[in-house]
Amino acid sequence: MRPSIHDGGSVRRQLWYVRPGYLAVIGGVLAAFMVTAALLESRNTRDTMLELIAEKGRIVANQIEQGAILALRAMKEAEENQASRLLTVARTVARMEEGRELGDSVLAALAAENGIQALHLVSPTGRIQASSRPSEHFLNRTPPDYLMLYPTLFSGERTESILGLHYSAVGGKARFAVGVRRRGGGAVICSIDAKVLLDLRKTFGLGRLIQDVGEVHGMSYVMIQDEEGILTATRSVSGAKRILDDPFLSALWKGGGYATRTLPFQGQDVFEVVKTVSFDGERLGLLRVAFDLHEIRALTRKSRRRLLMTIAVLSLLGMVALNAVVIYQ
Repeated sequence: MRPSIHDGGSVRRQLWYVRPGYLAVIGGVLAAFMVTAALLESRNTRDTMLELIAEKGRIVANQIEQGAILALRAMKEAEENQASRLLTVARTVARMEEGRELGDSVLAALAAENGIQALHLVSPTGRIQASSRPSEHFLNRTPPDYLMLYPTLFSGERTESILGLHYSAVGGKARFAVGVRRRGGGAVICSIDAKVLLDLRKTFGLGRLIQDVGEVHGMSYVMIQDEEGILTATRSVSGAKRILDDPFLSALWKGGGYATRTLPFQGQDVFEVVKTVSFDGERLGLLRVAFDLHEIRALTRKSRRRLLMTIAVLSLLGMVALNAVVIYQ
């Protein structure tokens, strides 16, 4: 800079001269500051959004866990009620058999009276001696291996056994069965059609709960997974990596608690909240809830556009200011 111009010992006027290079440096520093501030603002906004999604995920995961526990408890109570009813019938048959021989017609009458699908008297060798089912029912079909299904009854270790919900070997129909040991060995087998229980599971069970939650806007998927694989999941999930093959899931399976991460799903990044779920003191599996990041992606695109506009405006203003100074000087 040049301080002044003298004419005859007097100061005529004072001019300030700024080199264009200095202006360019100052403008560059200001532009870099503005760009950095914009990038930091965008990153802080993204982190804040992720924290909000993580908190929302924890709340949703807790709600799903509570709903899952209620659904499982309701199913357990329904199955216990069915088991208690069937055991009562089987005990009655076992006591009646001690006084007289029971034939097919008596068993059929008892089954019809109590709404039983099938009532069998099985010998100690696993052979059906009498049944409520008609004789043609056993044509061209092999009876179940009762020795394998009820080992503790036939060995004498227990007097009662609940086989529970299973599928018949012939036809693959759902059945719910129990067994009571006969006095002379063998067992009284009592079973019902489990369609009611299956309908109850479909209507109020864990799978229905997961499907309903998965339809919420912004949710990518919901699943419960154990070491064997997926227990239940939304329709968008076709498969998942095993827990032991995923270090993130494996660590959470061993340590318990919550964890979050971002991972790709169907070509897009999702934000996943994972929580261990237990029922009656036993670990049920890992609850995985994933949220779509479309809002964050939209925010990122908006921040980039704002950043580009800021750079363009700063560049234009810098060029105008630099040109004006050069013209003035």
